[in-house]
Amino acid sequence: MNVSGRIDSSATQTHITYTFPILEQSSMIRIEFNYTPKTLTDTHQAKEMIESAMLKYGYNDPQVQDWQKYAPLHNLITLSIDDPQTHRGQAHRQDPQQTHFLSADHASPGFWKGFNPVGQWKVTLSIHSVVTPECDYQLEVWGN
Repeated sequence: MNVSGRIDSSATQTHITYTFPILEQSSMIRIEFNYTPKTLTDTHQAKEMIESAMLKYGYNDPQVQDWQKYAPLHNLITLSIDDPQTHRGQAHRQDPQQTHFLSADHASPGFWKGFNPVGQWKVTLSIHSVVTPECDYQLEVWGN
């Protein structure tokens, strides 16, 4: 499976799930995931977003004036994986470029090693935050 997409701030706090078949017994499942950009570089926009959030959540004026300690703002997308039988784990990482492996003898941190059954698998992208005008992602999964 090889998919890509573009999201914006309206996707914040949502999930995107991709279902894909593993048709043959695979000793190793490999997942490549990346998204860009990671950081909001527009300081004026970041200041507005931070100040707005601080006021919304009850910070007082002197605290709001200290908005810079919360910058820079970052996009955050994490992923989880389910095989046809069970949940295999999740990667709640800040890194916008990730590689993960699943096999009977090894699994990347956050995932459980085990037999990789034939059938329908799922990868769920959890969109925690999109602070940039757009964010592009690419997900590739294959077995060998």
